[in-house]
Amino acid sequence: MTERQGVVDGQRRGGGAMTIQEYYLVQSEIAALNGIIMRLPESSIIERMSFEARKESLEEEIASRGVVPLEV
Repeated sequence: MTERQGVVDGQRRGGGAMTIQEYYLVQSEIAALNGIIMRLPESSIIERMSFEARKESLEEEIASRGVVPLEV
């Protein structure tokens, strides 16, 4: 298994830049989390915090790793 294929504890392995495919995957997960968060009632505090923490983690991953440009 290569660094880019592995997932450990919900986090992608590898400290280098992510591929465009990984970027789209992370962006898709962020969009799904936004939808879930929007539909959660305000009273679901713990669930909301959990989903928001996951979303923040993904946003930090994008910010810290960046994206490898496509090679044509």
